[in-house]
Amino acid sequence: MDGSRKIRMEDRRDEGRVTFVITEISWERVYLVIEAEIQPAAEGLEFFLVTEQGSVKAKMEAEEISGGKLRLRVNVTNPGYCSCLPSAVYSLYACDGNEIIAKAAVSSRIAEKVKDLGKVLIHDKGWAAFCIDFSIENNDAALFLNMRVMDTVRKAYKGFDNEKKPSRLAKIKNTGKRAAGWVLRTGHKAAQKCFQTCYSRKAKAHLSAENGKKTVLFLTQQNETIRYNLEAVRSRMEERGLDQDFETRLYARSLASVPKRKWPSYEFEVVKELACADYVFMDDHSPVLDWLVPDKRLVITQLWHAGAGYKAVGYSRWGHTSTPGPVSCHRRYTYGITPGREIAFFFSEQFGINEEQILPTGMPRMDKYLDKAHMEETKRKLYEENPAWKGKKVILFAPTYRGFGRRTAHYPFEKIDFQRLYDFCGSGSVVLFKMHPWVMDPVPIPENMKDRMFDVTRHLDINDFYYITDILISDYSSGMSEYALTGKPVLLYAFDELQFAYSRGFHREYSRNVPGKIVHTFDELMEALEKEDFDTWKSAAYARKHFDYTDTSSSDRVIDWILLGKMPEDIRERIAAKEAEVERLRRLDFSAVSRGK
Repeated sequence: MDGSRKIRMEDRRDEGRVTFVITEISWERVYLVIEAEIQPAAEGLEFFLVTEQGSVKAKMEAEEISGGKLRLRVNVTNPGYCSCLPSAVYSLYACDGNEIIAKAAVSSRIAEKVKDLGKVLIHDKGWAAFCIDFSIENNDAALFLNMRVMDTVRKAYKGFDNEKKPSRLAKIKNTGKRAAGWVLRTGHKAAQKCFQTCYSRKAKAHLSAENGKKTVLFLTQQNETIRYNLEAVRSRMEERGLDQDFETRLYARSLASVPKRKWPSYEFEVVKELACADYVFMDDHSPVLDWLVPDKRLVITQLWHAGAGYKAVGYSRWGHTSTPGPVSCHRRYTYGITPGREIAFFFSEQFGINEEQILPTGMPRMDKYLDKAHMEETKRKLYEENPAWKGKKVILFAPTYRGFGRRTAHYPFEKIDFQRLYDFCGSGSVVLFKMHPWVMDPVPIPENMKDRMFDVTRHLDINDFYYITDILISDYSSGMSEYALTGKPVLLYAFDELQFAYSRGFHREYSRNVPGKIVHTFDELMEALEKEDFDTWKSAAYARKHFDYTDTSSSDRVIDWILLGKMPEDIRERIAAKEAEVERLRRLDFSAVSRGK
């Protein structure tokens, strides 16, 4: 059978077999959620978003609630093919096999407010917006729903005619600035276009000159050295002697350390490395891949440096500031990894790729953390270098940063009552402060309190301190994931939970998914410490949900599954099934219900 042949859908709506009515429309981050009722209730129905021209762009996930009541859901930033829902006007249809049995109408109860249920998701630093608008179709038969999707670009504000006009000198200065900006942008885009051509030629030459060895590139544009998951996989390859079977290359240079005028030469360095690679392992965002289109043979795996925290990042943050564009580095990934299959949705949502592409290998950097010999050696070194901690109860204060990125990262230290915390320690406890690496300001510990309080921020690996920590104080940081495996107390000092939720954004409900007790004021924090009120029962449930493996073989699974082709069959089947589903959507032909027919 020809895989490109259209699958023509038959229009059976006039038979009046079912009624299909939308009762609610809502949003969960980038997910459109529609509650509907279909009567008579039937199993196995499918629900498609179809354009006026009769092409299918999304299949909505369907969950039957009861007696024909449904909950339909679709990610508008990735309906299944790793790109946004295209700009168009859509209708929602219910289908039984290859038969179109109903078109979604809106309940009269919500018809009046349907115009207010759309959403504007700003992106590209606020310069563009992905807009979804709802209206009632101009049709006498029923209150049919129309959904219009548009990706728009913001224009410069011109001002009102009656505003004071800028002086001639100001006009000249503004024109000069705009011209300089245009030259820089145009020159940069021209360089990128040239780099794309160079990449394609060099990648083709690399492919034709292969000598039997595949090249594995470990890439970071965030740090000056290879760290965490990247280093764990690289080291394990070396231990297994696989550096003899693969050529391994390292590229580590922080973009933040490169002056803007040198970006083109810096980007070209990365382009050359990518062109000569067959496999790429990354640990964060790589700006070059926002615009470079890699060869399809290149297998790119995102070994995200953090576990599943609460901060919405990537496409989970659409609608907030500092978000990626519809096409970005994240869309280029062949695979991502996760500590557990149950939380794979977190990574797929933020990267804008399919959940099937997120492999539950576990986090490679956890191998060392879970190794008992490493644990004992690390404890010995920590106590040897810091004898004041030995025999004391250790409280680790390790929150995430506030702000929107590396340049604005900070922590409001005024939220800490150092004196009260110092007095609580007495002679039996110490407090270690481990701030996020992006927070450059030192912890302002008063001189007379430094016998019980210590700033350990510049120590690279927070996991080292978990071995000696008795109580962790955090907030929204992903670091609590690893600590939850210890089963020891966690306190979440979330003094700005509401502000964080509405400005930064959460990718899941915070209060129901934490491994410890949440407190909102410093008084509540101290009361919990004094009364030892920690809700420790939450840790075990959290750990079960977040970790499929608690062994020391995550690096081996990454190597075996991705480099050596030993991916478990069930995972291969899930990936293949998703690809087949996307191909089927492409072939579905709803021309029988397109406008005018």
